[in-house]
Order: sequence, then C-alpha cells, then structure tokens
Amino acid sequence: MAPHSSQFSDISTPCARKSHCPLRPPNCTRRHCISALTSRLERRHLTLTTKTNSLNPVVTNIRLQTQDIRQKCDRRAWHNREINSAYARYAEAMRRVVKSPRCGCVSCRIGFADQRIELLRKQYHEARKYSEVLERFRWEWDLEAEAKKVR
Repeated sequence: MAPHSSQFSDISTPCARKSHCPLRPPNCTRRHCISALTSRLERRHLTLTTKTNSLNPVVTNIRLQTQDIRQKCDRRAWHNREINSAYARYAEAMRRVVKSPRCGCVSCRIGFADQRIELLRKQYHEARKYSEVLERFRWEWDLEAEAKKVR
C-alpha cells in the first residue's frame, strides 16, 4: 500500500495499478511517475524544514521561561496539576521518534516524511501548550509582583 497523506491529497497517485516501492512488485518505472514522486518528496522536505523552524523557537522559549521562573518566581506551586500534566504531554511528545523505513525508495521516504511531519505537528502543539502554562505561572508567582503587593 502506497503512503498517503490527506495534507497532500491534491496530488493524484501517478500510477494506480503498480507499486512505487521495489520491495512490492509490480513496480512502476515510468519516468513521469518517478518525477511526480520526487516532486512529492521535495514538498515534504520543505514542510519538514518549515515545521522544524517553527518548533525550535518554542523549545528555546520553554528553556528560557524555565530559567526565568527558577530565578524570579516563588516555586511553591511549581508542581501543581496543570504544570505537571502539561509537562508530561510535552515530554512524551518530544521523546517520540519515527522509525526509518527499511527501504530507501522514494515512495517509502515519502511515507517516512509524512510520519515525521505529523510528529512535528504534535510536538509543536504540545510545546505551545506547555509554554502557555509556564507563562501563566510566571505572571502568577512573580516574586517582584509579590514584593510590590506587600508594600
């Protein structure tokens, strides 16, 4: 079965009756099929780069927020339920990996890229949610704000 992604469903399958993986005969070797698959793979790589470039700043921001909280916040409420659950989901998403395909053909690499794109989407989603929780904690438990309230 050829890999399929609803995100890229606008691209029709180049050859309906043949496989595009040499491990699954009959294998299509038509030039237009090969070029269409190569084009699909290039679009996946562009999407991977874009999603990685949007995830990296969020992860960096989480590190900076955590350092800021350690230095400038009252951390008595650090292990509250909201932070723990957001961190658990974030950590789980960041630990996930996609296994490389056994075959290195273009068709299998497209399937692998689709799985990586989906993983990056989930990682970005969980990273944003965790970052928002950290931001709320930072403003709620700021020591400087507490000192101003006491005065």
